[in-house]
Amino acid sequence: MQRGLLRPSQMEATSGIWTAPSTQVVPPTLAGHNEDNSTLDDQGLLSPYLARTSNRRSSSLMAKDVHTIDLDTWWKQLVHQPLGLKSKGLRLSLDDAVTQSLIHAPQVLIAASEPEIRETAVVEEASRFDWNLFWETKYDSLNDPIGNTLTTGNNESRFRQQEWYSRGGMRRRQLNGSELELSQRLGYLDNNSRFLLPPDQGSARLELNYRQPIGRGAGTYVNQSVVLLAKINQRTAYDELKLQMQSQLADVTEAYWRLYLTRSELLLRLRLFDRADRIFKQLQGRAEVDAIDRQIFRAEAAVANRRAEIARAVTSVKNAESQLRLLINEPNLMQHGNAELLPLESPALTMQSIEMADALATALIFRPDIASALRDLRATNVQLGVGKNELLPKLDFLVGSYVAGLDADSDFTNSWLNQFKDGGPGYNVGLEFEMPIGNRAALSRQRRRQLQLAQSMQKFKLVVETALNEVEVAVREVETTNQELVGRRRSMTAAQKEHDYLVDRWVTLPGIDDSVTQLLENLLDSQERLANEEADFAKAQFAHSMAGIRVRQAMGTLMQISSK
Repeated sequence: MQRGLLRPSQMEATSGIWTAPSTQVVPPTLAGHNEDNSTLDDQGLLSPYLARTSNRRSSSLMAKDVHTIDLDTWWKQLVHQPLGLKSKGLRLSLDDAVTQSLIHAPQVLIAASEPEIRETAVVEEASRFDWNLFWETKYDSLNDPIGNTLTTGNNESRFRQQEWYSRGGMRRRQLNGSELELSQRLGYLDNNSRFLLPPDQGSARLELNYRQPIGRGAGTYVNQSVVLLAKINQRTAYDELKLQMQSQLADVTEAYWRLYLTRSELLLRLRLFDRADRIFKQLQGRAEVDAIDRQIFRAEAAVANRRAEIARAVTSVKNAESQLRLLINEPNLMQHGNAELLPLESPALTMQSIEMADALATALIFRPDIASALRDLRATNVQLGVGKNELLPKLDFLVGSYVAGLDADSDFTNSWLNQFKDGGPGYNVGLEFEMPIGNRAALSRQRRRQLQLAQSMQKFKLVVETALNEVEVAVREVETTNQELVGRRRSMTAAQKEHDYLVDRWVTLPGIDDSVTQLLENLLDSQERLANEEADFAKAQFAHSMAGIRVRQAMGTLMQISSK
């Protein structure tokens, strides 16, 4: 037996054990993003699939507890005690393991950051409709030769002019695609022409312009489509986060129960070794009385073989601990690699019965991958609608109005006041038309989106059928593990009775019909059979626990987040 390894009879000591500190930090939640797929199914795409299960549907969508049988084992409490593998122990509950994993696991953190990243795209697209401030200024100094006396009206040989202007204002693109702009212009103009009146002009011009698309680019739906697509993309990230969190929860739970299983198997091997070792020592003590060499050699071989099996079982426990540490990834846990992980919980032995129709209907409503496929269809439909608008010619209605003022001596203040006092407003009205000959780009985009819609529909069907198949397999696995657990228990009980009978015979010595050597062989074989049956029962416990987890994962209900 390995040095420092405790025998089953020594498992009561608890010195050197500490418990993982609890934390107030909660894992990433999906509160406010817990809509079910029926909310997304505005086209009734799920109805044919729900109809397939309607004739078998019961009133409940959850698993029903049928009965709890006595499936207790002798090693159940010992698994929670230190086995002497390391100098100290660390007690760990399943809830703590799952919670810490959801907080610290890199794959969860990566998936949790993706919705926030995609939310920035929503804000970015929505900013298209924000007010924008603009301002421009320019100064020109002309010094050109004169080729026409009317340019200046005097004998100057060159035309000299200084002009400066500054223009600023606000513009915004409206939700319906229209554009509104309000601007104020101030300017200065002076040159050497006798026709410039008044000289040193200060000017002002206040403009209001409006552009309304009538054809391409018109309508709230078309212009807000980019925001809607960004929101759909963000919601898809939440679906991906749900998938990752459920996968992580299932993986951590599996690693936790696998640690329980490997520790159970180690205890079984330790007990098996103890039984052979006692027989071997008993035969050694009776070597001078009635034990023969063949019996001693046989018992010694059994001891050696079972000692080797312990070494493999110890390695399995350590490997299970490493895998669980890796999945949880909690810093303090990672730093205490020299601590033996002690599971605080045992697998539940409650037998479950799940209606196939209810499980299938539940999956259609709650599976995140089905929600993601529905969102993909919605996004493709939005793009297809935008594509229809892009087939139209560009036809914009333009309207604008302005007031202007002018004054001498570079007086910008009076020129600004004069734009409201002198004369009246001017205005302009017009249409702007543009149409590519053949319109090949828009037609090509529309054709592509039609093909993408057909492709998305096929992907949706594949996702749904795959999901339903996974549910069917998971439900059957629950039913199978229920039966397997009961069957393994009965088989283990029968093996225990056989072993007890042979132990009785060994203690009271065989009758006249049996040889001592054959009895020894039968006893060692019965020990192996009992240990194997117990190991098979432990594996059935593991499979039964994981079947319950996997069926909930397949239905999409492994992690239901409350929106309250």
